[in-house]
Parts: sequence; structure tokens; C-alpha cells
Amino acid sequence: MINRSFRFTCFFLIISMVFCLALIFSNQNAFAAAKQSVSLEKLLKELSDPTKSAESDAILNRIFEGIQELVAQKRFFTASRLIDQLEPARLGRTYTLVRFPEKREIDAQIIKIRKFIAAFYLTKSQFEKDRGLDEEAIRMKGIADEYSAAVQNALQSLKGQTEADLTCFEDEQGSLPFSNTSSSIPMIPIPTKFFVFFPPSTGIAIPSFSPFTFLPTSGATLDVALNPNWSWYFGNWGEIAQSLVTGISPTGQQIIWVAGPLSGNHCLSCSQDTGRWIISAGEKKADLPSSPRYLFTGNSLPEPFAAAQEPLKSKGMAGFTFRAITSLDVASFSSAPREGVLINEVFPDTPAESAGMAAGDILVEYGGTLISGESRLKDVISQKYACENVPFELWRQGKLVRTALTLAEPPRETASDLNIEYTLFKLRENRLRAVFASPKAVSPKKLPGLLIVSALESPRLRQFPGLNFSRELAFLAAQQGFCVLRFELRGSGDSEGRDYRETDFQTELGDNLAALDFLYSRPEIDPKKVFVFGHSTGGIVAAWLAGQRPVSGLIVSGSIGRSYVERTLETIRLQGQLAGKTETEIDGTVKDYLVFFSSLLSGDPLATIVQKHPTLSRFVNQNQRIMDDRTLSYWHQQLNLNLASIYSKVRAPTLLLYNACDFITTRACHEWMKNVMNQAGNNQVSLRIIEEADHHYARVKDFAESHRSYQTGKASLNPDPIKVIVDWLLQHKESLLSGSLNPNNN
Repeated sequence: MINRSFRFTCFFLIISMVFCLALIFSNQNAFAAAKQSVSLEKLLKELSDPTKSAESDAILNRIFEGIQELVAQKRFFTASRLIDQLEPARLGRTYTLVRFPEKREIDAQIIKIRKFIAAFYLTKSQFEKDRGLDEEAIRMKGIADEYSAAVQNALQSLKGQTEADLTCFEDEQGSLPFSNTSSSIPMIPIPTKFFVFFPPSTGIAIPSFSPFTFLPTSGATLDVALNPNWSWYFGNWGEIAQSLVTGISPTGQQIIWVAGPLSGNHCLSCSQDTGRWIISAGEKKADLPSSPRYLFTGNSLPEPFAAAQEPLKSKGMAGFTFRAITSLDVASFSSAPREGVLINEVFPDTPAESAGMAAGDILVEYGGTLISGESRLKDVISQKYACENVPFELWRQGKLVRTALTLAEPPRETASDLNIEYTLFKLRENRLRAVFASPKAVSPKKLPGLLIVSALESPRLRQFPGLNFSRELAFLAAQQGFCVLRFELRGSGDSEGRDYRETDFQTELGDNLAALDFLYSRPEIDPKKVFVFGHSTGGIVAAWLAGQRPVSGLIVSGSIGRSYVERTLETIRLQGQLAGKTETEIDGTVKDYLVFFSSLLSGDPLATIVQKHPTLSRFVNQNQRIMDDRTLSYWHQQLNLNLASIYSKVRAPTLLLYNACDFITTRACHEWMKNVMNQAGNNQVSLRIIEEADHHYARVKDFAESHRSYQTGKASLNPDPIKVIVDWLLQHKESLLSGSLNPNNN
């Protein structure tokens, strides 16, 4: 008995020792991994430091070696995070690459970085394939192909030169767009640790990547000043006690954030020293409140932004993006929840990052509401305002994490060469947020106006990340002398009222008509020179508006003709092919949509539709809404429209625009629109086909590349459609001014 007990004790001790040794070894590995990651973060900061440009090649090679070690250890998540910081770190060192994108494409280090990234994603694609995640492997391969194509395009543009001829661009003092300012402005010191530069390639006024260049890199404090040729905003960020300054260059692209221990309001100015940016703040202005944001133009005193009427409350910004959980996600996580949303990206220096949210987390509860999918989370977000505290729960590596964040106010759109007015117009029961962009130069004459009608989703009229062609269109048109109005649909963004996704199509038509009348009523607008632009389903709305009011011109882009059913069945088949589905699967989907459309046209209740055809329940989301998160009544009304009747009522000059890589709509629809309008007697209709552009105006080569960009979220703007639209507007504006509009010259 004693021997048996002794043997059991010895066995237990041996097992315990083995476990302890394994734990020690594991902790050592974890410590080494953390140390390696910190070391690479430090190298990235050095890569973005202008004072280390001579060492940058060696630094970049060490970063590559470190990331390759992570890949060898199968630590793809950490490696991906560092990969995403490579190009922004390079841009942060050299203002020339920020200001001149064409130089960025042929910079030796940018090419080197993109080749490395392409190789990384090829390796990750094989890793995902070995794990049996074929769909994710295809997605990774697509990203690798995009980077490889960017490299090849750059090399082909060298006109006889080779890759060996590429140079590494660096800044010289004379290339910086700053001028010395009066030394009479008093200076105060600001700790340099608060001074950061964000590369403008993001096109947004919130952080998108890290690290960023800290300027300057030496000294405990430095005088900080603002360029008087730029537009500057000064105020507080959320609950942070420090002050905040935002700078927008004359091009509307370059963005700088400065946070320092300043309280109250100060005069601001700019100077430069040996090519470095220097920001200065003068004496505190005690007679001005410190809470609102103020606009500084040059060294003038601030003028408050607040409108004379009671302002609309701002919806809050957390700073993360999300997507639906897929079966691949469930398979790749152990004991992962099947409901919720996957956090896709968390932006640095935002409430989400401060609260510890990270890409890859599964958000299961937000603001006290269980998140059953994307639609439910959108509902919750639409009800949350800036400065509001939001508790949330997320699933991370098999554990439930509970914490909270405080929402910030999203940054407003800005352009230094334009007047950007945040305004509103009233409906019977609600007020809707509108943004009015107009030329900065004062004109003695009334100006032409342009209303931009949104598609199925309401725009957010804030400086959010991502491709936003409607803002680009608004700004370019305004730079060419137009006053441009955009607005947020009811219940979206800052607009009041019941969520637009819960209303019907007729309500949306009424809101857009109110917006058009608001544009007509503006004192700077010439009511005889008002144009309407509509994209996607917004094209139907714009055409309807052109039949209700005497507009001077109509632009319809990527929209629907014939009937919605015909177009949808064609695009469903194309989208199935692009997604790699079999023809058998595609046929089944097409037939399901035929049954669904038939029921919608008939006006059957949703419960009846699902009861008769249970397989159609997959078209219904958690909020009992369908197809792009809209109500049954919305689609019943739109599907029953006689589109030929709507387009035939348009008598104004019309531009029909179709982007050749658009797999959401069809060229046939646009040709049909032109024929219908011509047959109704409108001979002032032109159809333009734009190559290498898709539904969202991204630059792509074909349907397949567009489909991939929708999945990856990686896309760059193709400005060609916007230029065509603005050129057409200018032509017809001049024709109206001269009274010599030629119906055959479109």
C-alpha cells in the first residue's frame, strides 16, 4: 500500500515538474514574442523619422527580417498589423511623397515595401489553404495580386528605366509649403510628444494607421505654430483634457493633429526651421469660450462655427468597422459565438482603441443590446450620440470581455478653398442635416446649384475613412463655381426622425423633394440653374425630381432602367459567377429571387411570404427588413414603379453615366433609359461609358477586380467619372448663361 502511494506521489511530482517547465517555456516564448513586436514597432518609428533617412534602407531590411521571423512562427495576426504600417511609416518621413502621389508610385522604398507585402499575402494565402479555409486563401491571393499589379504598373511607367534606376525621395527645406511668419507673435512651449503628422493618403481626419512621424524628434519642448495659408480648427477631443488643433491644406487633403497641454483659446501661427514644421500658440484669449471648435484663417481671431439656430446633436463615433460573421470565422475560432459581428478594423487614437477593442474581436453586445448581426448593430449605433458612454461585450480568444467607451464627435468635412457649411432643413416633424459646399470667392451673381441624391444607404457627412466619391464630386463641382447640397436621410447621422431604413419609398421621395426646394430657396442660388445628380437607386429618385421641378439638368449614374426585376436577375447571375458559385447554385438563387419579387409585387405580408416559401427566410434580417436593410413597403412601392413613365417625363438635358466595371447595375439599363427619353421627345440625352471604374467609382480593370475590392475593402478612386460629370455641368451651365443650348451638343 505504501509503495503504491509512494509511486503515485512520484508520478504526480514528475507531471507537475513537466507542467511547470512547459509553463516557464511558454511564458519565455510569450515574453520573447512581445519583445520582438515592441522592437519592430520601434524600427517602424525610426523608418518614419526624417533624421534617419540615411539609415532607412538598413532599418527597412531589419523590419523585413523581423516580419519574416513572425511568419515562420505562424504569427500572422501580429505580422499583418505590422505589414499595414509599412507604407504609412515610409510616407510619414517624406512630405514629397504625401504631396505628389505620382512620385510615391516610383519611390524605391515604396516599391520594395509593396513587393514584400505581395510576398507576405501569398504566404498567408497558402497558410489559409493548408488550414482548409479556401475562401480566405482566395481573398489573400487577391490582395497579393493587387500589390503585385501596383508594382508592375509602376515599373511599366518608367519609360525605359529599370527598377535599379529608382530613387528614394527625401524632402528638402524648400519643398515644404510653409512660410515664415512675424516674430512678433508670442510663442509658448508645447511638449513634442503631442505633435504627430498623419499621412493624407487616408483622406480622413482621424488616425488610420500607426506609427506616425513625431516632429521634431529631439528636445523636450518646442514652439509650435500654424501656417497662415492653411485652415485650422482648435478645440477639445472627447474627454481628453488637452487641446486639439486640426490643419487642412489648401488642397483639402493634408491633415495635422496637435494635442498639447493648452487650455482655452490661443492665437496660432507658423514658421519653419531647417525643414521642420514649427507650430506656435500665443496668449490665451480669456473672452472666448473653450468648449466649441473655432475656425482660424491665418492669424485672425476665431469665429464660432455654431449656426444661429439650435444645432443638431451629433451622433457619436467609436472608431471601428465591422462585418458579418462567416462560417469560415466560426471554423477558425474555438468556441466562437455564432451571433454578433466581427471587428474588422480599429482606428488608432479613437474611443474604440482606448477601450481595448481590437481587430478580430467578436462584438456580441453594444449599448446593452445583444448584437445578432450587422443590421442590429447599425440600429444601435444610429441612436448613440457624442460624449455618450456605451458599455459593450466582446468575445476574444474564448473569453468574454466587458468594458465601455465614450463616443467622440466625428470630425467635420473641410476644404480650405471652399466654404463648407453644416446646416439643416426642416420637414414637418423633423430636421435633416445638410452640408452646403460653395466657392470661397464671393460672386456678385447668383450661382448654379447641384443636389446630390444618395443611394440605398444614407451618406455620413463627416470625414470618415474609405472611398467617398460623392464628397469628391461635391468638392470638385464647388471648386468650379457650383453650390452643392448633400443631406443625411432621416434618422441617419445627425438627422432627426425615425430611421430611414424603417420608412418607405414614398417618404424618401418626399424628403428629397424637400431638399431640392431647400436648395432653390438659398439666396445665393440661381433657381434657373439647378441640377440634380442621382446614383444607383438614387438615380430613380433624381429622375422623379426632374419630372417634379424645372431643373436645368439631370445626371443619372449607375442606376436602374427597364424594371428592377430584370436588372437584378442579370446581376445576381453575374455576381454568383464572380463569387465562384456553380451554375446549379446560381439557378437556385435566381429562382428564389423570382418567387420573392413576385410576392413583393403582389403585396403579400412578410410572414405570409416566409410561411409559403421557408427558404426565402434567408432574405430577411434580424430586424424583419429585406434587401439592403429596407422595409417590405419600400420595395413593394419601388418594384411597382413604371420606370419608363418616370424617365419619359424628364425634359431637361440629361447625362447617363455607366462605369464599365459596375457589376451592380447594367449597361443595358442605361441604353434603355436613353431610348425611352429619346422616344418621349428629349433629344438632349447623352450616354457616357467610363472604362476602369466600378459602381463606387473605384479604379478597377474588370468585374472580377471590382468584386475582389468589395470583399477586401481596398479601393482607390478613379476620378474620370467625376471629371466627366463636372465637365458636363460646366458645359451646360455655360450654355444656359449664353442662352445657346444646342440639343445635339451633349
